[in-house]
Amino acid sequence: MPVKKNQRKVASSFFIGLEKESFVFLIIVSLFASVSLYGVMTSFTSMQRKIGAYEASVMGTNFVVADMKSVLPESDLKVVANSGSSVVSPAVYDIFMDVKSDYKYAKAIEFLKNEGIVTGFPDGTFKPDIVISRSQAISMLIHAIDLDLSGKLDSKCFSDLTDNWFGMAVCYAKREGWIGGFSGGVFLPDAALIRSASFKLVFEAFDLKQYKPEDDVSIYTDIKIDDWFYSYVYSAYKLDLINGSKLFYPNREITRGEFSQMVFDSMGLKGLRK
Repeated sequence: MPVKKNQRKVASSFFIGLEKESFVFLIIVSLFASVSLYGVMTSFTSMQRKIGAYEASVMGTNFVVADMKSVLPESDLKVVANSGSSVVSPAVYDIFMDVKSDYKYAKAIEFLKNEGIVTGFPDGTFKPDIVISRSQAISMLIHAIDLDLSGKLDSKCFSDLTDNWFGMAVCYAKREGWIGGFSGGVFLPDAALIRSASFKLVFEAFDLKQYKPEDDVSIYTDIKIDDWFYSYVYSAYKLDLINGSKLFYPNREITRGEFSQMVFDSMGLKGLRK
């Protein structure tokens, strides 16, 4: 039976409405799919990071993530934060078995070792925190100024020196005025070097510039300007070898690490560091 004209209009309106609703529905579905896809990708990226961290812990390797652009193993490089950026510094290494590269006197000790001025002990240690003996200090200075004393001097200039390995070095130091010995004509080679004597040794050995004190008041509260060693201490202060804090501790024993630093700094002042 023929469809009437008004019936055709109704049918046409129905299908047009249906198409509009379908179009809106498709837009909504597309938006939902996009949001879901973003969520999936974000979750996937997070999961990758967690998996990477888990794999690293299982494999026994510790990793430091600097900025997600590079991954550096801690065993080779250290990442240190600095103003919001990653700064890479060399890993700590051994100079001697008991001296690491981050030790406070490491630079001085490493230089002296490389120059053959110090060799350490047979067990591979340097023992930087034990006191340095008077004979060890003089031997270090002789090597630092590169003197060859073979067969040139007496090795028994003090009554307590015999055929010691350091005998000629000590006698050279005596002749040059670095040391004076003690009453009874002894040197006490195994006695610990103290701070007051160490500054005289270094200044005389390297012939460092000496300054005449300008004030009547000592730069330290525990020493006086008329102490026999004060001019050396004051000169060290003027040359920026010491900082001039309140106390000097003149009778405190010097460690091997401290004396290494003194020798290193003095060599720098004399232009002896290559």
